[in-house]
Amino acid sequence: MKKILLMAALAVSSIAANAQVWVGGSVSYLNEDSYGTKDNYITVAPEVGYTLDENWALAIDLTARFRSGDSKSQTTFGVTPFARYTFFRSGIVSAFVDGGFNVSAFKQEGDDSKTTWGVGVRPGLAIALTPKFSFVTKLGYLGYENDDRYEQKRLGFGVNGEGLSFGLYYNF
Repeated sequence: MKKILLMAALAVSSIAANAQVWVGGSVSYLNEDSYGTKDNYITVAPEVGYTLDENWALAIDLTARFRSGDSKSQTTFGVTPFARYTFFRSGIVSAFVDGGFNVSAFKQEGDDSKTTWGVGVRPGLAIALTPKFSFVTKLGYLGYENDDRYEQKRLGFGVNGEGLSFGLYYNF
């Protein structure tokens, strides 16, 4: 077991030595007041990625989302592997689009667990604060979603407060 852990640590450190790995994520908050109910949504999405070349990267984010307030409480856990294509760079600013697949497990107080999956793209903007740290924001979503929670299938584009996230990345 020690040999396996040592080999894994060496593999991670050798990848990090090439300055191609980044870790970070985002946190988002939404306060919703509709139909006489007030709810708060908090989403935490840690992310790890590997830069393949100047324009392409592969990454995965894990998402935990919690709703509390007047409605029944909800908890959602999801995973989203994605590819990032950076299509614009100017100084410290770069624009990108993430394209990937997501799967989530959803549990509402008093109900059975449900699943959601989707495929789509999400645009974003990164600002290099230092050579090691970047501020990243993502807004909107274009794609397809099959949502067992509400027995819905959705295809379209959405830009709202729920789709806005801010994050900080550390580049090795």
